[in-house]
Amino acid sequence: AMASPLLALLFLIVCVAGFVFGWSRCQRSHAHGSSKKREIVPLLGLRVDVSERRLRLLVIGREDRYRAPFLARLLQIELPDLVEVSSAGFFASDGDPADEHAQRLAVKFAVDLSEHRASAVHPQMVESADYVLILEDSLRDKLVIAYQRNERAFLASLFLPPRVAIPVSGGVVKQGADIPRFGDGEDSGSYELFQLLQMVSFGFGQYLRAEHPMPGLHV
Repeated sequence: AMASPLLALLFLIVCVAGFVFGWSRCQRSHAHGSSKKREIVPLLGLRVDVSERRLRLLVIGREDRYRAPFLARLLQIELPDLVEVSSAGFFASDGDPADEHAQRLAVKFAVDLSEHRASAVHPQMVESADYVLILEDSLRDKLVIAYQRNERAFLASLFLPPRVAIPVSGGVVKQGADIPRFGDGEDSGSYELFQLLQMVSFGFGQYLRAEHPMPGLHV
């Protein structure tokens, strides 16, 4: 007499589990068809991320030995689950290490550039990037001319605080201005330049989180 209710309960559990498994597989196969869209599968009240990859972010400078690798590392630290960040330079020599002064200064910001090796800009890295951050307006023009890449290619200083002039190397930097080049020597305003890049990293991080508000969102 006791076995019949237990068998019925067991049968019900197996049916529910089979339905949930089959339905979730259907949802995953639907999401798999597009790498540019993130699907959330509600499963018994849970939100399951089935996105396939992180956002690809490229930071472009001149030699990829100073500003660009430092900003790239800051962004990777700022957004570890959201982005994959690389850097390159229009005038870089592949394999060059980061500048020694830049390496010493980066340590003060808890950033390690000792393993960085410079990369020259090439078409594949530009085409595969979801976002491109460019340190100087002339480099942005060069990017547009060389690769016809304009969408989601931003001048880095646009992510500085609005209506604020930031003193760097005897001058000031505002939104829309070039990020100053790295100076020579310990007292050349380099520390202030790296502080400026910290502000860019924070501002761009806020922008990406607003554009892609779900934790771990990929495209």
